[in-house]
Parts: sequence; structure tokens; C-alpha cells
Amino acid sequence: MDKLIIATLQSRVKLLDEYWEKFTTHHENFIAFFSELKEDPYFTDDVYLEIESIYSEHKGVSLDEISTLKANLLDLSVLPHETSSPRPTPSYESSSLPRIPVPKFSGRQEDWENWKKLICSIVKKDEHLPPVEKLQYLLNSVEGEAARELAGTKIIASNQTIAWNKLTRRYDNDRIRSSKHFDSIINLEAVKRRSASELNRVLDTANEAIQGFRDLSYPVQYWDRFLLHLVVQKIDKDTRED
Repeated sequence: MDKLIIATLQSRVKLLDEYWEKFTTHHENFIAFFSELKEDPYFTDDVYLEIESIYSEHKGVSLDEISTLKANLLDLSVLPHETSSPRPTPSYESSSLPRIPVPKFSGRQEDWENWKKLICSIVKKDEHLPPVEKLQYLLNSVEGEAARELAGTKIIASNQTIAWNKLTRRYDNDRIRSSKHFDSIINLEAVKRRSASELNRVLDTANEAIQGFRDLSYPVQYWDRFLLHLVVQKIDKDTRED
């Protein structure tokens, strides 16, 4: 009976993959016409992420059931004389959740790059940390808008990659990140009177944006005059004249 259920589940997974492949092909076609379709409910309601979540959840549940059923079959296949002696315990290197504190990511675009580097170095690249624990650590490290992106995520191994992909698709977007860096300079509140703290505020914001462009591999070394012009416009008249 278990073998029949496994075969049925495997067929379901295969069918899900085929449907998902067709859906992503159509999605890429829609993306090509984004400028004309951006107000369509497909984009405004974020249908892609909804379908992806449904696909991931059903596939993950099916794969978990297959794994459990196969383990049961393996137990049943053990010969009687083998059951008289205890099975050797498989050796593996266990790992507990990392203890290094990671600031929670709230969805602020300017915090994404540093947070992503921390998560990757502490969690994602840890080969001994099980996917379920990685997912739990990821869910515990987000709040606000970013947490809403992952709302409803079930704690199963297959969802670890899905959850990370949701965040990278939303925040690891070069176009959005570059726009945020430009906006941080263009929309920077101008200095109204000469003040060291105010000048430092302008310079810190400009340096942060420039570093952001460097992280994106933008050729900022050729933008000196352009960026200088933007920054100078934010400085009070007396300081500019000096």
C-alpha cells in the first residue's frame, strides 16, 4: 500500500513541476510587457508569489510524505535476525542554531546588503545546519514588511530555499536598490545653516549611497562631477561660497 501511495505522490510532484514550468514561462512573457501590464491585477496583487507559495507548500508536503513512507518501507524490509541487534547510529556533525546575534531586517532597502551578508556568512553557508533550522533562524531574523513577505511559511525543509528566494526577489533587486541610493541623495534634506552635524549628515548619506553603488558594481569612479553637483546643492549657501 505504501508503495502505491509513494508512486501517486511522485506523480503528483512531477505534475506540479510541469505546471510550475509552464507558469514560469508565461510569467517571463508577462515580464517582457511589464510597462503595459503593471496596473494589471497579476502584478498589483502579486499573483506570482501567491502561486509560488502554493506550489512550494504542496510540493514540500508531498516530498516530506514520500520521505516518511520510504523510511517506513526500509524499516519493514529489515530481516528478523537483523532486528535482534541494535542498528548503528549514523554519525554526523550536529549544529545548533548560531548564537551570533543578527539585527532583524525590517524591509528597509538600505539595510538589505549588510543583513544579507550576515545571514549568508552565519546561516546559509553553514553546511552542518539543517534546512529546517536555517528556515527558523531566517524567520526569527525578520520583522515588519520583511516578515509579512514570509507570513504563513510552514517550517519544513523544502521551504528554506523558497523563503530566501522570496526575500531576494523582493529586496535583492539592482534596479530598486540603485533607485533607493539615488533617492537618498536627491531627496536629502538640505542644510539650512552652517553646522558641523548637518554637514556630516549630508556627507554620511552621500558616502552610504556611493558605497551602495559600489556594491552594485556601478562605475562611480566616473560620476564624480555628477555626484558632487547633487551633494553641493544640499549644502547651505555660505559653506558653498567658502
